Amino acid sequence: MRSEFKGSIRVSEDGAIKFFHKEELNKFLSSHPGEAFIFHVKKNRTNQQNRYFWLVLTMIGDEIGMHKDEVKEIMAFRYLRFETANEKTGEIYERVKSTKELSKLEFISFLDNVIMFASTELGMRIPSPGEAIKMDLDGEV
Repeated sequence: MRSEFKGSIRVSEDGAIKFFHKEELNKFLSSHPGEAFIFHVKKNRTNQQNRYFWLVLTMIGDEIGMHKDEVKEIMAFRYLRFETANEKTGEIYERVKSTKELSKLEFISFLDNVIMFASTELGMRIPSPGEAIKMDLDGEV
């Protein structure tokens, strides 16, 4: 029996709540009758942050001749890698955290590291989010 459930919800402009994976959530909850639960709510990055992130990765990819997905993988390996231990054996494993797992603040820190990498290692000037939005609106990107 699973002791943890991870899922997503979205609150619309009018305050309506949409559950993703609702059937799995219902199945999980019904398999634990009479139990109490603690909910941990984490706000994911915004659509604007996501668009800016992919713009930055595209710019770096264009500079070094790689696809933005490859750049994302390299940056995640560089900045989101951590060690974890197998509780039973004590063996240490290296893992790369997915950007989807990051809180909003963790994502901002990760993105700052990527921008700093582009600046210091590649000599690039990455536009600020405000500049990037203007570029996007002007059709330059």
